[in-house]
Amino acid sequence: MFLNPTLEEYPIETIYRPPKGYEWKVIEDPTRSMDDPGLFYGRLFRIFDIHIYPGEKSIWPDGIVFQSLKTGEKLAYVQGKLQKA
Repeated sequence: MFLNPTLEEYPIETIYRPPKGYEWKVIEDPTRSMDDPGLFYGRLFRIFDIHIYPGEKSIWPDGIVFQSLKTGEKLAYVQGKLQKA
């Protein structure tokens, strides 16, 4: 029974879905090294979390790349500024 799970045993509704708005996934993380996943790799964020307003200092490391799960669009931080990758 456990070797061949069926949909009855594990219905689709039990699959994890992130909260609404968390659609930007980190696909490149400069803090990552060898087997260490780094601080951000694979995590999901909102566009509100990624965007830095004028006059604010960037908290993201240079080289981090986010990808939208809905559109596939990529955004990256280069020299403290957010731009399309």
